[in-house]
Amino acid sequence: MNNAERIITGLVSEPEAIKVKIEWKDSYSVNVKLIDSQHKRLLKIINDLKDWADDDVPFSVLEHFIKLLTDYTVYHFTCEEKLMVEKSYPEIDDQRKEHNYFIDKLNGFKQRLNTDERLDIEMISFLVNWFIDHIQKKDKKIGDFLNSKGIS
Repeated sequence: MNNAERIITGLVSEPEAIKVKIEWKDSYSVNVKLIDSQHKRLLKIINDLKDWADDDVPFSVLEHFIKLLTDYTVYHFTCEEKLMVEKSYPEIDDQRKEHNYFIDKLNGFKQRLNTDERLDIEMISFLVNWFIDHIQKKDKKIGDFLNSKGIS
């Protein structure tokens, strides 16, 4: 069982989960180079956030990572949705809802940042779970569809 699976299944305690790096696995690939490279960058940002997350981390550091993650995620979602529009992906509305939910969640974390002592644990747990679940259930379907349209 890899680190991500240990976190998701609860086999890692919350304090340990913050520090455990999530390694890229081939099973995360959607077989579209652009999307995979962006997913790897998002995973790096999440892992960097995990490196900084502890009880003594300054508010400004978490704020920086939330902004970085939000900005890069918006960029990634824009690229992904552009491909879906260009190739007439039939489930684009569902994907946009997922994307909007994620951005709303990040904005909620940002608003709670200076008032919630356990935010880093909740946020990292959400990010890891969403990253893996979204790729495995939603983005894989997009990858298969785009591959069928000649994009790899």
